[in-house]
Order: sequence, then structure tokens, then C-alpha cells
Amino acid sequence: MQSGIQRRQCKTVLFLLILSVPFIGAAAEAPAPNVITQFSTINAILDGLYQGHWRCADVLKHGDFGICTFDGLDGEGILLEGKAYQAKADGTVITVPGDLTIPFGSVTFFSPSQKISLSDISDYEHLETALDNSIKDKNAFYAVRIDGVFNHAKARSCPKQSMPYPPLVEVTNHQTVFDWQNVEGTFAGFRYPQYMQGLNLPGYHLHFLSKDHSKGGHALQCAFDTANVYIAEIRTFNMILPESREFAAKDLSGNREQELNAAERDRK
Repeated sequence: MQSGIQRRQCKTVLFLLILSVPFIGAAAEAPAPNVITQFSTINAILDGLYQGHWRCADVLKHGDFGICTFDGLDGEGILLEGKAYQAKADGTVITVPGDLTIPFGSVTFFSPSQKISLSDISDYEHLETALDNSIKDKNAFYAVRIDGVFNHAKARSCPKQSMPYPPLVEVTNHQTVFDWQNVEGTFAGFRYPQYMQGLNLPGYHLHFLSKDHSKGGHALQCAFDTANVYIAEIRTFNMILPESREFAAKDLSGNREQELNAAERDRK
């Protein structure tokens, strides 16, 4: 038979085991790296669905790296190392408050599997080709971070829109374009496969943020002598859609490639 001391020891061990279970569960629920979570679709943005639905504080629970825009299409968002920045059309860059909402964006917990150095890149198209030559599977997703001193960095940001919202191609006719020389910073974003047409921008979608966090926007052009590139291959993609009457009523089908290129890829 067990003594009273032995019974008390057994109860103590059992109590400690019960206490340890929540900590084991919490560790198992840690966010997985290199999983894209996308909020809404690019065709919804093309159609003027700019109302923010998700708080930035909640978006950051899905990733520490990514790009987005904000309620009313108010500037361009860059998420780096767990912090979100808003590059506004007036040229200012601010740290995003947690209650600011987004209508569209993509984020991931960035864990690069590949580091390369690129040299003598003359323009954005040259950069895209060099990056494509460095990846193995064109049907996978990629998160890309490029750090360096850029001889030329060109970006844009759109002013906040008022309802009723115009379509994106009209908004970008009034965008602010920034053109910087010899600026240190980061181009960050994603490469989406061609079959993502209608959901996101196929190819590279990058935003820029200067190292001092004073300059930023949607990337249009770049040139550099040398830069470090960090690449994460991604094979899991999640999408969260708005729950609104406006989204439910939109016809988001059809090929919008020409319209999308005019709004997102005009490098002039």
C-alpha cells in the first residue's frame, strides 16, 4: 500500500503534468513560416472596393512581412520585421496604428531559404529576369526581400479616395510618383504564378521602404550596382474574403490583365 507521502507525491506530479499541457498546446499553435495569407482579391481592388475590413493589428497576426494598401486606398503598405509602415501620397511615411484597416494585402512569416547577390541591375525588367533565373519552380509562390543602396528607386502612392470609389485605373492617373537617387533601403513583396490572374498580380509585386523609413511606395523602377536578395519559396496560400454586400454584389470574373497592367505596371 502507498504511504500518505507517496500519495501526495503522485498528486503533485499529476498536478504539474496538467499545468504543463497548455504550454505544450501553445507551442504547437505557433504560426507557420512561409505561408501566404491574402486579404481580398486584386480584381476587387480594380473595381474600387477600397473599404478596409481588417485591422492592421490582426493582419500582423498572420505575418511579419508583406505588402498592402489601406482604407480608401490611402497609400502603400510595407510590412518588415513585424512592423507596418504607410507610405502616403504626400511623401510621408508613418508607422501604422493597429486600428487602421486594410482592404487588400498579402503577408507571411518570412523565413528565407535562399540568399543571393545580384549585380549591375539596370532597370525593373532586368531585376525580374535576374530573379526568375534564381528560382526553381515558376508555379510556386515566392516572398522576396532586396536590401541595398539603389542608384535609382522609383515608386508611387495614391491619395485617399472618397466614396463612391472610382476604379483603380482612374485613381492611378492621379498618383504621386517619387524618384530617388542613391537611396538605401528595401524592396519587399511577392512573386505570384501566372495562374493567380484575377486574385493577385502575376509576377513580381514589390513595395519600397528606405532604411530610414522616410521614403516608400509601390515599386515602379530600380537600378543598383549590387544588392543582397533573400528568397522564400512558398507552397501554402490562404485567402480571406470581405464579408460585405458590396463584395458579394460585384462580378469579379473575366480577364482584367490589360486593366491591371495599366494600373500596376506603368513604369513611366
